[in-house]
Amino acid sequence: MKTTLTTLALLLLVNLTFAQLTTLPKNGAITFEKSVNVYALLKKMMPTPTDAMGIRMMDQFKNFNPQFRVSPATLSFGGSKTLYTPDDVPFTRFSNYPIYDNSATVYSDLTAQTTVSQRTIATETILMKDSIRKVKWKLTGEVREIAGYLCKRANGVILDSVYVVAFFTNEIPIPGGPASFSGLPGMILQVTLPRDNVTWKATKVTLFNNTPKGLAAPNKGTTMDQSQYKAHIDRYAKDPDPWRYSAKFLVFQW
Repeated sequence: MKTTLTTLALLLLVNLTFAQLTTLPKNGAITFEKSVNVYALLKKMMPTPTDAMGIRMMDQFKNFNPQFRVSPATLSFGGSKTLYTPDDVPFTRFSNYPIYDNSATVYSDLTAQTTVSQRTIATETILMKDSIRKVKWKLTGEVREIAGYLCKRANGVILDSVYVVAFFTNEIPIPGGPASFSGLPGMILQVTLPRDNVTWKATKVTLFNNTPKGLAAPNKGTTMDQSQYKAHIDRYAKDPDPWRYSAKFLVFQW
């Protein structure tokens, strides 16, 4: 009798586990808000803290623009595919400066570990195809709720020295995230780059029964990989206006 009860309990546990696995979300769309501290970015671009031109531009900028630029974006996901689509609204002033529009449409194949991103620099549309960027993640034990999901904190390092803070949820078991961030055992719902003064945070998660429509890689633009892209934009560093193109911000795109 005891053996029979044990067997039944094990079967029930297996069935419950299987039911949980089959009901875990695989398709959906996440609304993100990207917040950029533009005042801090502009300050970093100044040649020196006492640069007269820089101080004038900072004062002029503050007269017309808020400190934080908040813009929406959508991350669609279906199985192992994700598509991040920004919806940046340009500033009323200085909106043609690339640093204020440092965003891209990013398609990721998490199984093949490949990514395709489309971005515009000045008047150029660039289509970058490469492998997914590797991040050295380390869990911290901190938890918080984001968009109704319990999330765990992970600290990471990219490009050898750029610090990243992310919060991911196991409730959406897809190792994706906003922009080009991925590699954790669950969907990333918040990520911060302190160096670049930018944060992405999920505000809404919508789940679907089927793969979202339009989940495909962008295909328009001049094709290049990461190394070719870096070499391509080096010419912007020679621009006579140091405020218009800052190579150190253009090299690392989100």
